[in-house]
Amino acid sequence: MAYSPIKYLLLCSFEYGMYKNMKKLKLPDSPQTISMGSIIHWNKPISKRDRSGTIRTTILIICGKCKKERYWRLDVVFRKMKTGQFIGVCKKCFDTLTWKEKHRPHPANRKVNSAGYIRIYSPKNPMADMNGEVYEHRLVMSQTLGRPLKKWEHVHHKDTNRANNSPENLELVSTQQNQSLKDMTTRIKYLKKLLIEHKISF
Repeated sequence: MAYSPIKYLLLCSFEYGMYKNMKKLKLPDSPQTISMGSIIHWNKPISKRDRSGTIRTTILIICGKCKKERYWRLDVVFRKMKTGQFIGVCKKCFDTLTWKEKHRPHPANRKVNSAGYIRIYSPKNPMADMNGEVYEHRLVMSQTLGRPLKKWEHVHHKDTNRANNSPENLELVSTQQNQSLKDMTTRIKYLKKLLIEHKISF
């Protein structure tokens, strides 16, 4: 019984997820054109050894924009197509696309993470991470100094309020100083808690 490439992916995704029965899977015989005009050549799988020395099955994909040919790991293609976010373009072309073309929601320009730090979406900033985000307190300190911060440079909040990123509340410290300040802050909070529990005033 013949399946369409998409239906075939859905039927095989769980089996392929373990990546142990790869030899038993039969890929579609014909190429498939997806969004952005990228072409997946299911009929041209090649086994390659990755950096860790593990042999992976890869398939040929032609970028829909620059027509560049490259091989993708088959498990990565399966996983991305299952989420509906795979468009098959190369990284250089991917960076030029809008969020709508990437089939992804635009990230919030300013958000607070679980630790209470504020993160700013600024993909062109040299301090931005792989998600294009940078911590606001590091960004403020960078603007104050007029240069990007080094990875080993830390920014300390004087009043321990991680949301208060005014320049007057921030100070630049080393890794060792930052750890010492964190330890002292933790001890102070613990002592205050003991004072409240035992109803001791001073």
